[in-house]
Amino acid sequence: MQLRLVAAEAGLTAIYSISGFPGTITEWAGLRQNHGAAHPGGQHTTGDAIDVNYESNPYIVVRTPTSAGEVVYGGEAPSTSAPPASALRMMRLRATVVFDRAVAFLTSSSSVASIGARAPGEPTTSVFQRFGVASNALSRYLQLVFKPTVPTTFVPPPRLIRTPVANAFSASKATLLAGISAAERWPDAVAASNISAALSDPAFGANHPGWSTDVDFWFTQILRDYEVARIPLQFGPVALAPTSTRNPANGFLDLRHELVLALASDPPLPTMRWGVCDFGSAESGDVMHFDLAARLPSGSAGPIPPDARIDVYNTTGIQQALGSLGFDAGTVNGVPGPQTATAINAFRASRTPPMPVGGVDQNLRDAITLALMHAAIPS
Repeated sequence: MQLRLVAAEAGLTAIYSISGFPGTITEWAGLRQNHGAAHPGGQHTTGDAIDVNYESNPYIVVRTPTSAGEVVYGGEAPSTSAPPASALRMMRLRATVVFDRAVAFLTSSSSVASIGARAPGEPTTSVFQRFGVASNALSRYLQLVFKPTVPTTFVPPPRLIRTPVANAFSASKATLLAGISAAERWPDAVAASNISAALSDPAFGANHPGWSTDVDFWFTQILRDYEVARIPLQFGPVALAPTSTRNPANGFLDLRHELVLALASDPPLPTMRWGVCDFGSAESGDVMHFDLAARLPSGSAGPIPPDARIDVYNTTGIQQALGSLGFDAGTVNGVPGPQTATAINAFRASRTPPMPVGGVDQNLRDAITLALMHAAIPS
């Protein structure tokens, strides 16, 4: 590890020396703190791993479409007191919906976040750019209502010491405003003005056909999305109701591009593993982490992971859509099992008027497509 870090420092120093940056190399590299996590075992103990900017780089949820037709919702592995598998899966799926909605809000209603584990042969720059787009979109979208808390000086940002509002994904605006500290938000009038300005841009209507342009709809949705996005950005063991989290309005990628390239260079240079993309499809997402272990395959096709865009004309897409709308269809694997059938009929029963019990037909596809549009979920 020492040799890798010395080589990385030499490369970064060379770039810094010609950058003209007036501050120190530490400031130029965006380093806010030394290693800040507690690791009683593993590669950190042996000196084979480092964490960079622990307070501002979380363990996020990743979503990787595999060559086998499955969409894997990965993230931090739970400890022995793991949440129920179905609840963990839905928490992760809901978080990716927030990433998608943020990317789509800033671009078009068909855009989704590219947050899959590294594809075979994918260069680190490509990974950084993909996750950077999602992180930037998340912060810009949430900052319409919420205040960022990244310090102007190179120190860690403050933590949010508050359990997220329960069932935030469907909570009312009044419940959310009562549960979220006013100190975390812009004044309501400012937030409404920010949203109104975004929605009144002619490009929004042109690029988001069928999406709501109602300020109150988006105010409520952003409140929900902020709380949903907070959950996986937690400190401590994996939990569905964490007591301490990072601020999603800051985004989730607080690393300079040159620093990442220096640490996780591409072959034929000696490579390190970057936790956001190299832990395989099930456990990638560790933005802060770099280590000396071999990169784990993601099961994705190259040269970059395909978009996990919802397609209601295949079973995987139906499962993904139902989960995105709050109906747990089970593992998103393209295999129609009993849980998928149960979710389909629960969705049918939730319509107004209720749809009859049944399987996948054109009426179901049309109803799901309409529901996705009304919920501002890209498809």
